[in-house]
Amino acid sequence: MQSIPVTIACGAAALMLLSCTTGGSGGGGGGGAAWQPGSGGDVGASCPQKAEGIACTADLSAKVRCKDGAWLDDGACAKGLKCVETKATDGSGTIIATACVAPPTANPSLAAACARYDACYSEGGVGECMEIMSQANAWTQLWKKLAWLPEMDDMAILQVPAKQSCLLAAKDCAAVSACFTAGVPKYGCGGGKVVGCTGSVAWFCENGVPLTIDCSLFGMPCRTVTDQISFCAHQPDCSAGKKGTTCKGTVAHICKQADATTFDGWTIDCAGIGMTCLPEVNDDDPDVCGQAGAASCDVDTFKKRCEGNVLVECNEGQELRMDCGLIARKCTVEGFSGDADADCRRTNLCPTDKDGDPLPDSCQGNVLTFCDGKTVASLDCAKYGMTCKAEYSATCVF
Repeated sequence: MQSIPVTIACGAAALMLLSCTTGGSGGGGGGGAAWQPGSGGDVGASCPQKAEGIACTADLSAKVRCKDGAWLDDGACAKGLKCVETKATDGSGTIIATACVAPPTANPSLAAACARYDACYSEGGVGECMEIMSQANAWTQLWKKLAWLPEMDDMAILQVPAKQSCLLAAKDCAAVSACFTAGVPKYGCGGGKVVGCTGSVAWFCENGVPLTIDCSLFGMPCRTVTDQISFCAHQPDCSAGKKGTTCKGTVAHICKQADATTFDGWTIDCAGIGMTCLPEVNDDDPDVCGQAGAASCDVDTFKKRCEGNVLVECNEGQELRMDCGLIARKCTVEGFSGDADADCRRTNLCPTDKDGDPLPDSCQGNVLTFCDGKTVASLDCAKYGMTCKAEYSATCVF
């Protein structure tokens, strides 16, 4: 992804970005961007015979340079980015710089709340947080159907919109944590027992910072099992010394020994992903779910394929079918011939790597660029009391 100049904000005082003016807004305070045509022509079109200079194409898709009477390619903008022209402040009208930039995010308050969350819990960046927020209903419904929430830390992010006001007021990670832990016993993450349940609220540590998730959001109680893992799930019948996995229709009942005389566990309803419980499987994760009567397959020669939006793959010698729509993805085949590979992938308009995944968030100055799953957007971290920091990826930090 191309970097964004510090002057991305339309109407910045230091430099005039002539291709961009603030327009109709959305999401409180950062507005969207109304883009004006660039002053350059298409590559190969004529330009003033004796003029030499730089500009953006009229559709803002590329930077161009005028030389020997023709506009030359000076660099195409990546998908989702648009070219802007920076004009000299001496009134001459000379364009002194061009750059490919992303428009400000349409929802800066939510993006800033995501930035604070990510700064403390390291959950994939602002872009991934914003994408999950846009798919929140799909994720919530999936876990409700499965009646099991294994990825507590990942799904806790779904609480960001409800905590937005508190997060925007937070000045450090202790304050961010307090937005989530106000209703549970005070605890640290330095050792000892750091998981538990308070009513329907599970509390635990993520990235060394206290965090909670309310299991009632998914229609489930909070459970704590023998190995001191707290998560959202229903309690199975583990009486009479039951241990291992048993099936009741599509529902897997998983029991683990808590102490010398008692057992505890959780349930998973495989119907939530269009599968059934397989009684011959003794495991504690979605491998208990499969498809009865599925065709046999050779794991060494099988090629994954798409049937509509259903991904068909080979698991333990049997075909397994997964509806990608359940996880807000689309089944797609990428590559050529023998290298072609099917998978449930994101569907977005953002720049991607060779695997089809969005490129990492990036910084230029204090401006963060990210992919929200639909578009490339930017957030000025400094406006929210933060600094843009880039390592492998980038985010706003306190």
